[in-house]
This record gives sequence, structure tokens and C-alpha cells, in this order.
Amino acid sequence: MKHALLAICLSATPVLGSAQTAGVAAAGYQLPTIINVAPGQVLTFYIHGIGASLKSRVAASSLPLPMSLAGISAVLVQSVPAVPMPILSVEPVSTCLDMGQPGCSPYTAVTVRIPSDIVANDVATLRGAPVAATWVRFSENGSVVATVDVVLYADQIHVLRACDTLFGGFPYIPCSTPLVVRADGSQVTSQAPAKPGDEIQIYAVGLGGTSGPDGDAVPSPRSVSILGISFDARPNALPSRPSATTVLSQPAFAGLIPGYVGLYQVNVTVPDHGPGTQPCNPYVRGPTRIDSNLTINIIGRNSFDGPAICVQPSSQ
Repeated sequence: MKHALLAICLSATPVLGSAQTAGVAAAGYQLPTIINVAPGQVLTFYIHGIGASLKSRVAASSLPLPMSLAGISAVLVQSVPAVPMPILSVEPVSTCLDMGQPGCSPYTAVTVRIPSDIVANDVATLRGAPVAATWVRFSENGSVVATVDVVLYADQIHVLRACDTLFGGFPYIPCSTPLVVRADGSQVTSQAPAKPGDEIQIYAVGLGGTSGPDGDAVPSPRSVSILGISFDARPNALPSRPSATTVLSQPAFAGLIPGYVGLYQVNVTVPDHGPGTQPCNPYVRGPTRIDSNLTINIIGRNSFDGPAICVQPSSQ
């Protein structure tokens, strides 16, 4: 399964046009340039005005990761000198799945790993001064073409899901499908639910807490510290941060996976919530539909996320 993840990460992407036009950059209630990142996090920036010559995805083919792909490079500027960022891939993408629609705009998706040894905000750490202003600067063929401000936090947890562009997903795949597997590598789904007592593996990025070479994989499992795990047995529950009085469980393991860059694994034992747990029924329409019956919240000091999965009730 782990080797399949890397293969997916390096898989081909459909060719999209690369001529720059006006387009939608973002939507929401804050400036789209307020981007939160964490040391060691792998994430994708979508950029206008770069990679015009790209016709298809270009991905790193070996480790350590290069600091430039297809002439595109990136640095994180927090102090002098700026820190180069390893690049996993660059690829042309669009604001529309249907490129025939008028007004569809091309971007270049640049997937990088944020440097590990940088100063980040942490709610659990008292500082005499705020973290210095930080930004990411992108260059093409040696010329700076794009810059964006970022805010650094000690962790920015994100559980990998089926539609994540990071691993080749597409928006029409249900985003609620998390990357969760059993010890034998088989994926947990509504058709193949987990069972109470199973130890499952959750794949994620952005857990922070690491240091060392940014473009290379760790040679052996490297654990990180998180606040803990909480379980929510409500049907179709979204990830949430539990109340301060909730007793958190500890994972069997949380940390970087050897052989990969920036990929974390969290091992959790599935609890038994009793015979009253409703089974998943994702093919039922209406308010009684249950797409998940257990949400596993992974709690960091500054962020949280978690997969919503199907668990076989103990009475079955």
C-alpha cells in the first residue's frame, strides 16, 4: 500500500491548456493570501503566470527531492538567507473540469515541502516576540514570478482523502473518502468496514514536530507528539476538536513513514461502541443515509482533522 501511495503521487495527469487568462483565484471571507502552513508540511500552491510551457505533469522521480522542476523553484523567506523548498511536482491545472466553458483559467500547481527547521507559532509556547513575517517566493528560470505571505504554525493536520490533488485525486471523487487502511494494506470502506479491535493506519500530512533534511525520506519511523485521539460515534460526524474535559486516547504510533517525504501515519485501534451503533448505508437516500459511523479526531496543539469511516457494529 505504501508503494502504491508513491506511485499515485507520481502518476500522470491529463494535459490542460497553459495560456494565462483572467480567472477566479479563491472564494470565502478572508483574503486568499492568508495561508497557514506548518514545518515539514507537504502542500500545493496554485499559481498564475508561471509554467506556461508545461504540457503535462512533471514529478520528482527520485530522492532526495530536487529544489527545481521544469525550471520552477521556490524558497521560504523568514530570515537571511532564504531556505530553498524541495519540490514534489509541477503540473498545469484549471479552474474548470470542463475546459470548454468560457472563462476557465489555467494555473500551475506546485507541490512543495515546507522546510522543517523554521520558527512557527505554537499556542502551547510562550514567546517574547511574534514569529517573524514569512513568505514563499516562486521563480522560473531564475526570475521571481510570484510571492505569497504565509503564517507558520507548529502543526496543520490534514488527513489525506480521495479527492486530494496531492495524490492525484479529482474533485468529482467524494472528498469524504479518507485514506485509511488495515495492517494488511486493504482500505477501509463502507463495503469493507473496520471491525472493533482492528488497528488501522491513517495517512496524513502537516503533523509537524520533525527536523532534518527536507528533501529526503527518514530512514526509520520517526514519531511525533500530538495531544491525542478522540472518537465520535455520531453518524456522518465531521472532524471536531473535543471539549477540554474529554479524555483523549493515545495512538499506537504517530509519525513520519520511512521511505517517503512528509507523509505521516497514525495507527489507531478501533473502539467497540456497542450493539447500538448503526451500520453504514451509503446507498440509501434521504435523512437516514449513513456514510460513516465513526469519526476519529486527530488533535494537535494548533489544528485538528480526522477521517470519518465505517465500522461494523459489534452485533454483526
